[in-house]
Amino acid sequence: MSKKNIGSTIGVLAAVTIGASAYASTINNLDKEDQSKKVLENNVSYIEKEYASKVNSVKKDYSNEVSNTKFAEKTETKKDAKLSKTRNLADPTLFESSSEDAIVKAIDEKIQENKEEDQNQNTVEQVIEQSPVVQKFVAVESLNVRSSKNDQENNVIDVLNKNTKVSGQVEDGWLKTDKGYIKLDFLSDQAVEDTNQEDILAQEEARKAEEAKKAEEARKAEEAKKAEEARKAEEAKKAEEARKAEEAKKAEEARKAEEAKKAQASQATSYTGWVNVSALNVRSGAGTGSSIVGSLSTGDKVSGTLQNGWLKISYNGQVAYISANYLSNREVKKPVVEKKQENNTPAKQENTVQSQAYTGWVNTAALNVRSGASTSYSIIGSYTMGDKVSGQLANGWLKVNYNGRSGYISANLLSSKEVAKPQQVVENNRTNNNQTAQQTSAQRPQASASGQAAANIARQFVGYPYVWGGTSPSGFDCSGLVYYAYKQIGVNLNRNSAAQFSNGYSVGINNLKPGDLVFFNQSGSIDHVGMIVDYNGNYVHAVSPGVGVQIGNIYNSWSQRVFAGARRIF
Repeated sequence: MSKKNIGSTIGVLAAVTIGASAYASTINNLDKEDQSKKVLENNVSYIEKEYASKVNSVKKDYSNEVSNTKFAEKTETKKDAKLSKTRNLADPTLFESSSEDAIVKAIDEKIQENKEEDQNQNTVEQVIEQSPVVQKFVAVESLNVRSSKNDQENNVIDVLNKNTKVSGQVEDGWLKTDKGYIKLDFLSDQAVEDTNQEDILAQEEARKAEEAKKAEEARKAEEAKKAEEARKAEEAKKAEEARKAEEAKKAEEARKAEEAKKAQASQATSYTGWVNVSALNVRSGAGTGSSIVGSLSTGDKVSGTLQNGWLKISYNGQVAYISANYLSNREVKKPVVEKKQENNTPAKQENTVQSQAYTGWVNTAALNVRSGASTSYSIIGSYTMGDKVSGQLANGWLKVNYNGRSGYISANLLSSKEVAKPQQVVENNRTNNNQTAQQTSAQRPQASASGQAAANIARQFVGYPYVWGGTSPSGFDCSGLVYYAYKQIGVNLNRNSAAQFSNGYSVGINNLKPGDLVFFNQSGSIDHVGMIVDYNGNYVHAVSPGVGVQIGNIYNSWSQRVFAGARRIF
């Protein structure tokens, strides 16, 4: 072999030796790093493909000629030094201790061993990844095949019939097949035997019988329900009939009692009683159509002949009549009037016989003006709180000029100091409220004696109880209070609020005075009434049970919302 060939051979062997060394090093570190396998495969592949085939062809020539070269005797050049540094591959002792055949054989065996190991690893991984294929049968009449492992309606891709055989792998309660996913709950390990025709008919008959049974039960339940409803309706009907019968019985008893009362009243009998209202008209005849000749006040004792609901008495030396409906069989105490203790007040001078000039202010809501210096005289008008009055004071009565005629007012209800008038209540929602209020105050009309008298009577019952259908001081409803007040001055009004709306004549809301009736619509028709008691829009009305008789104002928000109109009787 030539020196050139020997050099080439040495290079090849050096590369083989380097590859073997790298292989040995890689083998030692296989368990330490994941990168080692790749390095080993690259090195082995390199040796196997490029140099392993040459080793066999040159190893004999190398053995024969390496000893005859001068390689061992040469002084090391830079290239040789590098080669020597790389594990002295040219050293004959290397090959004596480990021949190239052994190296090549070891490499071949390791390559084969790695291939077998890789094949075994791949086989294990495939076995782990794949579950066994199982065979099942459709156990229901029809079964959906779905594109994914869920029960959504939009993923059905096929439908299988009963006993269709399917194969696949089990995944999360589903069978994965070539066609798609099938729910395991509807599969069986064996084909399902078909029920014979007789069994099918029997099952169908049983199903129909069950349905018929349920329908019959539902029918009976419905009939029982209707029967119960009919029973309750019959009971309600009987209860209503019993209630009407009871009402008719009470009405008949009341009628008989009224007839007995009238029969008794028609007989003239002696009677003594006490006035139980603040003012009771004394009339010239036994009827409200007779003229008023005077009045009596609370606690006055009267005696006379009682007939047909009227007591015939002697009044100021003449025959007169008063309504027995406002008399009590028991003594009624006269109201106590607190006397004023202020300096120069009329209370301290009420026993003075000589009259003297006096100016004062009304300090009560309403003060009657009478035709004489006594409560037995008729009422000709009234003043309201804050009104300034002047006249001649004598014996507790102030003689005044009232609408061009002489009148008398009680000095006990006057103050020597100015009394402020009640603040006028006017809502913002009233059109041009300020201007209208000023005009109304400046142009307010004088109340008629009868209207003011009715207002004074109605006002005294503030705080009294509300009684449905009531027309007496024991209790009033709204129309009953108005009816009662006007009846005291001899005026008969209709009994309920809707009917009273036809009494008198219409007046505007900006021209109201005491005695006017104000009507309200809360439910679609006239259903409430009150009576104006002053020029500020205040009215008295029986509100409801638990509230009783109270003062309202026609200009507040509630009154404005349901106001239906106003009527004047005089």
